[in-house]
Amino acid sequence: MKKILIIFISIIIATTFFAREFYKNGISEITYKEKYSDYTNISKLEVISTDPLKILWESENDSTLVELDENLNTKNMVYKSKNIDLKLEKKERVINLEGIYKGEKIKRQMVIDNDLWYQLFVFSFTDFIFSEDVSRNYWVFNPFEISMNEMKVKKISQEKISINGETYDSYYLNTRLTGLLSVFWKGEYWFNKQNGMYLKYDGLNIYPEIQKVVITAENWR
Repeated sequence: MKKILIIFISIIIATTFFAREFYKNGISEITYKEKYSDYTNISKLEVISTDPLKILWESENDSTLVELDENLNTKNMVYKSKNIDLKLEKKERVINLEGIYKGEKIKRQMVIDNDLWYQLFVFSFTDFIFSEDVSRNYWVFNPFEISMNEMKVKKISQEKISINGETYDSYYLNTRLTGLLSVFWKGEYWFNKQNGMYLKYDGLNIYPEIQKVVITAENWR
């Protein structure tokens, strides 16, 4: 009986340790390959700090730095690309924006409802992966139209996915714009079921132009 109890406790400890968010298990930098029809880009997700939690996404065309709360909801962000340098901060339901947009100064307020603001949703979906929720609505800022767009993410299935010769148990997620716009854009994502890490994306990219892309995790540390 004592031996069975020790084995049972060991299983619980092992499960608790390994089924944790990837950034709490020491992974702080992930490199991704973005494969387009006629060229390839490299992008990177990096945990800048954990208290406060700051995450940086950098690609060859732009960068997004966000600060998140304990539920991985966006508190503020800085977005930079060619001729665009914007700072946004959330105060209750109001998003305050200021900076440079296409070479000109801009200052604006945008109001959202009580849904989440998941600007770097490839990171914030980690909270969704570890929840019992089947779907969630959330908001994303579009820096090219200076607008907040409401999205919906849904867990479709659990699948095995191969990355660089290794096989991982994953959640297959589908994201769409809400309302009538849902027919115009969707994205398919795969996230590591064990640690919530973003593994793959198959869909459209909007910058620097609308085009099909497949993004896969290349290495992490």
